[in-house]
Amino acid sequence: MPDTDETQINLRLFFLLMLIAYVFCIEVRMIWVYQFQDNPQFSWNGQLMINTNDGYFFASGAQHWLEGTLGHNPRVPDVLYTAAITLTALATKILPFSLDTVVLYMPAVISGLVVIPIILIGRLFGMTAVGFFAALLGSIAWSYYNRTMIGYYDTDMFSAMAPMFILYFLLATIKTEKTRKMHHR
Repeated sequence: MPDTDETQINLRLFFLLMLIAYVFCIEVRMIWVYQFQDNPQFSWNGQLMINTNDGYFFASGAQHWLEGTLGHNPRVPDVLYTAAITLTALATKILPFSLDTVVLYMPAVISGLVVIPIILIGRLFGMTAVGFFAALLGSIAWSYYNRTMIGYYDTDMFSAMAPMFILYFLLATIKTEKTRKMHHR
């Protein structure tokens, strides 16, 4: 398909909708930060604390890999134990943020990516606007929101995002195969 001005505009609009949905998802999750950032009971060393016990288990694996601490504790997970630990360690190593900051915000950053496959599914069926509104709703659906809000550092950040990407690729493959078979007739 040749690049036309209309295709470029549609593509720009598509990426803009994706960006709007992603920012919306992050901003809604920021409500918790705005609500508790000035409450000293929710902070440690000037940083908001994560709000799930499992998060400290996963963060200890990243901390062990990054700082070499906790080596005496056999219950500290390896950096490759889960994607959450691996991505946290890599993000902390690469980005100019502390481990505490990365574990605080990572659930929102990772889980917010769910908007991409939702919008892509809408576009796949020629309904990008429906995909956009589905992404707005799906990214903040009650249970998913609660388990992926800022500070809820756990593997739940992947629980809908990863399967949604898989679903998109399956649907795209089916549609592509169906289209290919129709053209070969």
